[in-house]
Amino acid sequence: TSKVCSIGVEPAQTIGNPSISDTSKSSLPTLSWENNCNKKFKVWFGSDSSFVKKATFAFNVMNPTDNGGVLTKTLTSGQWTAIRKLVGDVSGSTISWYVESWDGLNRYAKTDPMSFVLTD
Repeated sequence: TSKVCSIGVEPAQTIGNPSISDTSKSSLPTLSWENNCNKKFKVWFGSDSSFVKKATFAFNVMNPTDNGGVLTKTLTSGQWTAIRKLVGDVSGSTISWYVESWDGLNRYAKTDPMSFVLTD
């Protein structure tokens, strides 16, 4: 005879505590979040909450526990310019963003949309 056994596998977790530093035109912002075992990330920025105009950027980590499990990435000048162009580089505009992530088993998770205001 055999017993019936079952195990539960938790779904992939979204990243934790996503943030973007100073969003002024004159400085390059830094993205930061807790990896939560994820290794691949795609960050979406949109001109509005429907992401009618959008820009995306991919980031990867070899080991999601490096740096205390936190990803910190300063945007390049080209990335920041592309994001600002979504709203015509107009100060006071709201830019939406969210993060997609995949763990080592290629399981997918996505944050809720967030936003920030472009400043001078």
